[in-house]
Amino acid sequence: MHEFLIMGPESWRDSMERFCQYKQDTGISSAVVTCEAAEAGPGVDAPDRIKRRIEHEHRVNGARLVLLVGDADRFPVRYIKATSTEWGTLWYASDLYYADLYDSSGAFDDWDADGDGIFAEMDFSKTASPSFNVDKINLYPDVVVGRVPASTLEEAERYFTKVRDYEYAARESAAYGFPTDWYRDALFVSGPGFGAVADLHAVPLASAGFRITKLKEDDPSWAGDSRQAQRHEKLRAALNNGAGVLYFRGHGNTNFMADWLTAQDVSLLENQQRLPIVVSMSCYTARFHVDQNEYLTTMGVSWTGGQDYFGDRPTPADLQPKHDKDSLAEEFLVRRNTGAIAFIGATHKFEHGGQALAGYLFEAYRDAPQPPTLGSLWHQALHRFVATDLKGGTIGMGPYYAFIHAHKVMLFGDPSLRLGGLAAPQWPSVPGHLRPELAQAALG
Repeated sequence: MHEFLIMGPESWRDSMERFCQYKQDTGISSAVVTCEAAEAGPGVDAPDRIKRRIEHEHRVNGARLVLLVGDADRFPVRYIKATSTEWGTLWYASDLYYADLYDSSGAFDDWDADGDGIFAEMDFSKTASPSFNVDKINLYPDVVVGRVPASTLEEAERYFTKVRDYEYAARESAAYGFPTDWYRDALFVSGPGFGAVADLHAVPLASAGFRITKLKEDDPSWAGDSRQAQRHEKLRAALNNGAGVLYFRGHGNTNFMADWLTAQDVSLLENQQRLPIVVSMSCYTARFHVDQNEYLTTMGVSWTGGQDYFGDRPTPADLQPKHDKDSLAEEFLVRRNTGAIAFIGATHKFEHGGQALAGYLFEAYRDAPQPPTLGSLWHQALHRFVATDLKGGTIGMGPYYAFIHAHKVMLFGDPSLRLGGLAAPQWPSVPGHLRPELAQAALG
């Protein structure tokens, strides 16, 4: 039996096994299954075979937390199709596919109810009717899935090391205030017009004992021609001091949180072992896969539709070795030992309808026994979002844009991560007063 399932390429097995052993040693029963082993089983393609293996591990061995180790060029992605959008046919990456294992009757759900080889098909011309959800998926996750967007073994190992360091350092901060109580700092950053939503989402964390720092672009204190540079410097300094949470609500893209932070800013951070979880309610900041008009198709050819293409786009291949794009998720998590420990963000445009997810996540943290796992909070947030904002998924449906957000707002990072660090029983043979780096050395 194992609670935590780690999946990734066979060539990375040794590193995944060491990470698995660390989780075992600190109280989380864990196992490794390689992509190659999963893909040797039954199914119509690689994502289908991997999903069926996850279902087996859940049903037979009790796995409920799943870590996919690999970016879009290393770990297969399920792309789901939406027709009749304002941009023509669109394909969305969906790791929820690997988490939603069963239909409402409890049977395995391959997300292809009509058997046409198109998964989780959505017809935007039918937004007022349940028939919008062509394949009748229920959206409820049965396991929690997080992804490490690593393209190399070095990036994967770097992230594993960050998790080990974080779980000790955050415990020292949260429990003992050593070297400072940085973990209890939460940064709430917003663009023009988004401050009210950010204020609302900060309330549950304030109730949980976090010190809330609000940074608003429309604050009149920003003045002069250098006000954008001032904001960048202010946020970098706050992150370098350490923070448990960085929340952003505003406009964004793959390499920036508008007027606050860029990929270059992330590369300059010096916040080793004082790493936040990042919750980014903005467009494209987690687009880890491909551009909608440039990718490898299932026919094995590179397709380029052009920037203004609005037609019927071909099906993307589940692996993208040449067209894989990077985003702030990669910058924060795998590029260096600074940045962040987890990233929740949109892999596509963040239209109206998805912002409630952040509030549900923070409310779940406020109400959870401490320290909670990140995956347990994300699981609760998604369930509440589907039940409340989408009225149960297949019936009532809710706003069709919100339906899409259940797919494209994704968790990057370890779902078994102990927020606030290891609890005392999970601190094997190491006195609590030791520095995190000494604790790590003592454990080997």
